[in-house]
Amino acid sequence: MELRTLSIYSETYNELLSGIRVSQFMKTKQPSNVTVNDVSSTVVPPVDNAEFQKKSCSFCKVEFQDILSQRQHYKLDWHRYNLKLNLKQRKPITEEDFTTKADEDDVSSISGSETESEDDSEPSTVVKGADDIGDLITRRMRMIFENSKGNYLSFSRCWLTDKKDQLQSDLELITTVKKLPHCSQIFVVMLGGGHFAASIFKKNEVIQHKTFHSYTVRAKQGGSQSMKDNKQSASKSAGASLRRYNERSLMQHVQEILANWSKDIAACHFIFIRAVGPNNQSILFSGKQASLQKTDARIRKIPFPTRRATFNETRRVHSLLTSIDVYESETVFQNKFLGWSLKADLEFEIKEKPAVKPPKAKPFNKSKPATLEDSISKSVAQLDIKSDNSEQLSGTENLELSSSEVTTVEQGDKKKVRKKKKKKPEKEPESEPEPHILNFRVNILTSCASGNVDSLREILDSKEDNISGEEVVVAMNQMTTDNLTLLQFAAKNSFNEMVYLILLNGGDPCAKNAKSMTAYDFATEKETRNVFRRFMGDYPDRYDYSKSHIPSALTDDAKERQKAVKKAKRMREKERKKADEPRRNEIAEQKRFLQLDDREKRALAAERRIQASLGKSGKDLVLLRCYRCAINITGKVPFHYENFNFCSMQCLKEHRQSNQSSSNEISR
Repeated sequence: MELRTLSIYSETYNELLSGIRVSQFMKTKQPSNVTVNDVSSTVVPPVDNAEFQKKSCSFCKVEFQDILSQRQHYKLDWHRYNLKLNLKQRKPITEEDFTTKADEDDVSSISGSETESEDDSEPSTVVKGADDIGDLITRRMRMIFENSKGNYLSFSRCWLTDKKDQLQSDLELITTVKKLPHCSQIFVVMLGGGHFAASIFKKNEVIQHKTFHSYTVRAKQGGSQSMKDNKQSASKSAGASLRRYNERSLMQHVQEILANWSKDIAACHFIFIRAVGPNNQSILFSGKQASLQKTDARIRKIPFPTRRATFNETRRVHSLLTSIDVYESETVFQNKFLGWSLKADLEFEIKEKPAVKPPKAKPFNKSKPATLEDSISKSVAQLDIKSDNSEQLSGTENLELSSSEVTTVEQGDKKKVRKKKKKKPEKEPESEPEPHILNFRVNILTSCASGNVDSLREILDSKEDNISGEEVVVAMNQMTTDNLTLLQFAAKNSFNEMVYLILLNGGDPCAKNAKSMTAYDFATEKETRNVFRRFMGDYPDRYDYSKSHIPSALTDDAKERQKAVKKAKRMREKERKKADEPRRNEIAEQKRFLQLDDREKRALAAERRIQASLGKSGKDLVLLRCYRCAINITGKVPFHYENFNFCSMQCLKEHRQSNQSSSNEISR
């Protein structure tokens, strides 16, 4: 097995650490042996800063006499090569060393050439030196160690340092690597795009985890709402208000979770964070009682790209961080580690090469249109040029090109052939109908417009023999001045007999207007709609009624069923009212009793007691009669006048008049 992956919590991890040391490919900081005298002896005399900046190159460490020489230097491949070395954090080389490398073909072209062929872009098989591998290790954020067995161990750099350029001494690095299995509790938190995921691991087991999502990112446009508000005026839309509210709730929710986990977080040995942008970082580190502090030495950034923040992603990140790559030997390490680098560099160089732009097409000159002979000669010339450049074309093929059918656009060595769209054949104008057919159509239209059913029936019965059935159908489907068919016009005006007659003679019930309304949709009265349904029942196969919006056919059987349904409904209603009558009587009696005064209520109670003692109903017992007409008013509310009770106002008036007449006679 040449390459294997191993967890730092496995049992075989300690066996690999026997005789471990920092690899020769690593660039670690060693204690400096330079003394003060050595430093003082290498002091450069002071120079004018302004003059030095104008006439020197800080990358190549050279000075110039004038500005022109400096500008010429910036165009040299030597200067570009030193720029690339500076990006790799390496020392620049002198012009003599660069010339030697260029003569030995050890340096590829810096500026590139427009005449390079595709064969020149093949990857070089030259093995890079220790400095190149060290730069590659730094870019990948890895740390390489060797053990006594000759194995090479690749660790993630974030375990050993929290900064990219800061490295400890070899002894400190080895001590940290040996302590990694004891760093069992790790906190992984990811935040971005409104997605939050956090997990606390005890070795390979999860002891706490939480994930949720809030709508904070603007759809399609991207970016949080607060960033957009900072760049321009705040939007007042409903979506913007919702995103602002979700951002505040997201911060509150995350901080509550971190506060609840504060004890577990304090026990963690390392904290790995992925929070891109100031907004996401402020959620984790801001607040009066923030659980995380930027100055915490345990905090590390996740050194590789991650996906959306989910629980599974936190587990994947933990698995990658706690894994180390074990190479069996130095040869395996260089082949595996450096082989990937060659492939990556090749892809990078290919991306850097500018793409060859196709020649721009000449603008079309409208003032001088090309003739047919010019286009044919141009096409033939293009074919001749292509046949000279390519020997694979056979001379037996016959190609025919026409400028009216094919337009060629040349891009490099390729041609795109675009066919023009064929014009649809124009419809021939309809010939005018004969006079007797035109007269027949006018008469039909006039009768329908006036609503005269008898006239329409007479015209149809007395039509001439030379008018076919097709002409009758055409006449019945002609349009009125309101852009309606005759059937739609008759249905809209509730001409019921005319609707049935038009349907019988070919009027199409499926014809629709611009609003997709059929003749049935124009019918406003129920009887008119029943005419359509009745015709559908009489002639079920005459039209395709599924497109006419007519719900169902109305036949005699359907009418009988409707009558039976209505009769059953009336009977059910009658029975319901009869069953509900005692309840309604009780409600009426309660309302009447509540309207009585206290004296009447006591009198009514006395009546009920007398009826109960005599064992008689209210109809048999007479307790009160009208003083004038002697009608039984027991159980009713009488009209009171002085000490008398009357059944009506008429009796009360007659009693008063009789009293007045008797008093007048006594006075005389």
